[in-house]
Amino acid sequence: MRARSFYEAGRLDSTCAMAHWGYAYVLGPNYNAAMEDGNYPPAYEASLKALSLSKNCTPLEVSLIHALTTRYEAKAPVDRTHLDVAYAAAMKKVQEHTATDIMHQPEWGTLQHFYIIPYYIAVKFAMWDTIFTLPPPEENLLYPRAIRHYARGMAYLGSNDFPNAQKELDTLKILSADTSLEEITIWGINTTADLVQIATKVLSGEIAAGQNRFDTSISLLKEAVELEDHLNYNEPPDWFFSVRHHLGAVLLKAGKYKEAEKVYREDLQIWKRNGWALIGLYHALVGQNKDTEAQSVKSDFDNAWQYADRELVSSSSISH
Repeated sequence: MRARSFYEAGRLDSTCAMAHWGYAYVLGPNYNAAMEDGNYPPAYEASLKALSLSKNCTPLEVSLIHALTTRYEAKAPVDRTHLDVAYAAAMKKVQEHTATDIMHQPEWGTLQHFYIIPYYIAVKFAMWDTIFTLPPPEENLLYPRAIRHYARGMAYLGSNDFPNAQKELDTLKILSADTSLEEITIWGINTTADLVQIATKVLSGEIAAGQNRFDTSISLLKEAVELEDHLNYNEPPDWFFSVRHHLGAVLLKAGKYKEAEKVYREDLQIWKRNGWALIGLYHALVGQNKDTEAQSVKSDFDNAWQYADRELVSSSSISH
């Protein structure tokens, strides 16, 4: 549908560089599918056509067009890794020169969301040192600032530095009260206000768990799960990694194995065969002496995690 739309736009206005750029772009690979061999010639030709028409484009459009010319070749290669690497490097330069200018506008909340993906990933994989080295966003980028404080709070907590984790939470709570977050959305689907509320409850819940205040922690994390469950559908989900992974781990830590089992089974209904829920479910079953079921789940986990490059012992990077 998108390819047809851009193609038609280029047919109606053959001098529109960005119509040709869009047609070339959507013919490429995405996170759901590899690029089809038959798409290389038209994508390559469209990218060059866009370049030839770019003299009247804005600086940003020119940068995007130049970057796209590194993404394709005239014939389909056996391995397109070199093209992906080249395009990623070219787009990194575009991002470095233009992203912060664009992100200042509320309607570009989606770009702000993509900009802070590294924080979400670093929290999930306990990359605490990485979080501390990531450059801070500009002062007027409210949503990225909030998620940065969430990530830093989790990193301090993962490093057993409770005072600094609490400081990050205090700042996060102040930012989360800013009503302008309601105006910043991801594709108009979910507000960043909802995401920051989830972040606040997750960090608060994990701090409470670290202080052995399990009832408080569980209550906060259940509230976060409810908020997550009520987010509108997006792909990938706007809260990238399941809050149930935190809740289940805290329930295990509190010795509430039956409740943890329920949480992990719910998670597996949503995210089929995911390793984090499987390893959590395994521990929940072991805690209830359900050894036969536990071994079956452990086999499922081993199968799901067989190609991973890191060991997984808990569904949470904090509570384990």
